[in-house]
Amino acid sequence: MIYFDNAATTPVAADVAETIEKAFREQWGNPSSLHRVGFQAEKVLEEARGRMAEKLGIPLKSLIFTSGASESLNTVLRGVATQALLSQKMRAQTGSPTDAPNIVISAVEHAAVYQTAQILASYGIEVREIPVDATGQVTVEDVEKRVDAHTLLVAVMHVNNELGTIFPVAEIATMLHQKSRALFLVDGTQALGKLPVNLSKIGCDFYVASGHKIHAPKGIGMLYVRPGVTVSPLITGGPQEYGRRAGTENVPYILGFVQAFLAMEKRRGTSFDPAIVKLHEKALARAKVITGSRINSPAAGSPYILNIAFTGIKAEVLMHFMEMEEMYLSSGSACSKGKVSRILQAIHLPEAYLDGALRLSFSRENREEEVDPFFDRLETSIAQIRSITGGNA
Repeated sequence: MIYFDNAATTPVAADVAETIEKAFREQWGNPSSLHRVGFQAEKVLEEARGRMAEKLGIPLKSLIFTSGASESLNTVLRGVATQALLSQKMRAQTGSPTDAPNIVISAVEHAAVYQTAQILASYGIEVREIPVDATGQVTVEDVEKRVDAHTLLVAVMHVNNELGTIFPVAEIATMLHQKSRALFLVDGTQALGKLPVNLSKIGCDFYVASGHKIHAPKGIGMLYVRPGVTVSPLITGGPQEYGRRAGTENVPYILGFVQAFLAMEKRRGTSFDPAIVKLHEKALARAKVITGSRINSPAAGSPYILNIAFTGIKAEVLMHFMEMEEMYLSSGSACSKGKVSRILQAIHLPEAYLDGALRLSFSRENREEEVDPFFDRLETSIAQIRSITGGNA
């Protein structure tokens, strides 16, 4: 099997699975319980939180564990909007001016941001989109143009999940701190553990990520909340996670998430994992020479993602051809379920390529030796499909 769909999810690493299994046996207590079993669970939880927070350059209590990036994103978007709408209602009741609040998002955000923003729009929050160029990139200037005195929040990805575009998040944060009171949310789902992430240097107010993108299980994620920033919790009912996320903590998965993150950081060093860089370069070279191909990912993007499009084929059909040989990739975000990508439409991908766009995404489990057999099969499959359908390159 060759699995190049790691932006959708990654296999749980062996060392992570061992950490979790051990925690199931030894740290099964409730961290909120006032007895020794609970204290033991709380101790390992806070030690793990501290290790991750130190690597991210943040205070321990600013790191909150959630069920994943979607929950974390919803916590911020809905929490900030709820506070603003309540404030607006109070001003209206006292006869004070009630200008409509707004949030600003990029045109290529994940569905967890995009769809939640549409819901907030139905509540009276204006949603403003930042356009992107042909590589899915935003500019600080375009962000600044959409921010005003009534902007509550700016939400921008760190790395785009379909194209691999790396956004200038530190520069955006600097601009916002200088010229606006808006809060800044960064979706780091495809960045955490893969490129340098020092949150004190980035300067954002919120940062989110998921464990299952870096070889931890599904169902665990993180939310960073900058000290001094308040946001209404999405889940209420208890004082867990410093009052920001109620519910008994999933200690085994938290330990596994931290283990996975630290392992990724160790492999990465000061930049990208060199093994991933080499694999990406080889895959890119093979993709470029296929007749009727187009590279959609930017040259300076994340090496973990490579988006390619082909004329004369449908991506879904090609995926099934590849699957017959146990070779796996995707046609975009796993959340899109085969629909034409909103992200590819946002970059104005020519219509001839829209149906034939594919995303390859790599992980530490992949090997450079997998590239040639994968692309040999890919080229054969493309040729077979074109011969059957009469598709032209």
